[in-house]
Amino acid sequence: MTWLYRLLRFLCKIVFWPLYRPAFVHRERLAQDGPFILVCNHRSIVDPIFLSTFLKRPVTFMAKSELKRVPVVGKGILMYGSFYVNRHTADITAIKKALAVLKKAGILGIFPQGTRVKDDVMGSLEEGVGFLAVKSGAPVIPVYMDARYKVFGRERVIVGEPLQFLVGKERSDSDLIAEATMKIAEALSKLFEERKQIA
Repeated sequence: MTWLYRLLRFLCKIVFWPLYRPAFVHRERLAQDGPFILVCNHRSIVDPIFLSTFLKRPVTFMAKSELKRVPVVGKGILMYGSFYVNRHTADITAIKKALAVLKKAGILGIFPQGTRVKDDVMGSLEEGVGFLAVKSGAPVIPVYMDARYKVFGRERVIVGEPLQFLVGKERSDSDLIAEATMKIAEALSKLFEERKQIA
C-alpha cells in the first residue's frame, strides 16, 4: 500500500463516514488473507473509492478504458492503483495485470456488469469475471451496495459468502467459465434479495 493510497483513503474516510454512514453486513468475510476477487454491483463512479475506503487491505480495481478521457477522473483512477481494461476486445494486457494482482495475494476489484446500472436488476455479467475466477483459482467474494449516496443517509453494503471455482479436467474451460459467471450473477442477485429484507 503506497503512501498516496493511504492518504487518499484517509481523506475519503473523513468525507464518507459522516455523510453516508456506511453499514456493513457480514463485513468479516472481507477480512480473509490471501488473494480474492471482489465483485460488486455498480451504480456510481464513486463506488470503487467508497468500497476500498473501508477495507483494511488495498483493492486494485479494473476500470473501463473509456474513463481515460474523463478529466481528473482518468488520472485519479491510476493514482488510486487501478488499471484500465478494454471491454470490447480480449484485453490481454489487462488480463495479465489482473492475474498478477492475484498472484501477489492481492485483492482484485471488478464490477462485472461492465458499466454503471441504475436499477436493481443484475442482468447478464461480462464473462471476464468468470474467466479470471477459473484461471486464477482465487475465491470470489460478492458484494451488494446501495450506492445511493444520499447525504446523511445510510449506505448499506452486504457481503456474500466466498465462492470457489475449481478447475476440472473433465470439463472444458468455456463450460467452467460460463458456469462461474452464472453462479456469480446468482450470488449478487441473492444479496439484492437479502438487502430488501433489511429496513
